[in-house]
Amino acid sequence: MISPMHDSQTVEQPTDVTLSKLLEVDADLAAQVAALTVQLENVQEKRRSLQTVIAMFTSTDNLAEVEEQQPQTATAEVNRQIEPATEASLEPLNTAPMAELNGEVTTDSSTEAAEEPQPSSSKRRSTRASKAAKPSGRSKGWQHYLLPEFAKLPLPEAVFAVLQRHSDEVFDISMLIDALFMEEIPQTARSEARNRIANVLSIGLKQNKWYRGKKGQYSLSRKAAEASLAA
Repeated sequence: MISPMHDSQTVEQPTDVTLSKLLEVDADLAAQVAALTVQLENVQEKRRSLQTVIAMFTSTDNLAEVEEQQPQTATAEVNRQIEPATEASLEPLNTAPMAELNGEVTTDSSTEAAEEPQPSSSKRRSTRASKAAKPSGRSKGWQHYLLPEFAKLPLPEAVFAVLQRHSDEVFDISMLIDALFMEEIPQTARSEARNRIANVLSIGLKQNKWYRGKKGQYSLSRKAAEASLAA
């Protein structure tokens, strides 16, 4: 006759194995999400750089068009001023004294120059170049919010350092974030850090650097991990 205690142990063992497999699949999916997130960030960064270069070329083309149009406009304006003077020179000299004619031409040209001041092409070029080169504001990445003691370490080494410091305990991802990052880390950076840590934990588990307990908990101690599964 089989005792009831032996039956309960037989039922619990397959359940633990199934849960362990499900947790492993979940960790693999989290690692894939983190890898895709990194790829997306790289593509977005390349696109931002390309847009900056495009903006610089666009500004240069517009400036060239303005500089081409400006000499034509100035030439037409000079021609309009020269034509009346030429007609006046064909009239008898006693109809318009030369000094008076020169005074009128000088006054008209100075008035038009005062009415239509044109900025120099060098100033326009420097202004447009500065606008094109001005970088757009970006939020700080998750690395900015690492605690000083972990700021210079690669993330896998930082995770290992925390687990080693508490080798008899189990840590989930939220606990690792609290141990590695400042309290004021924004939600966007925290979500990105969560994906990175999930990827690190998944890779480290496959390399037998630590053990996994229940509900995505990890520890350097096999005993602590097994105890969390049994709890």
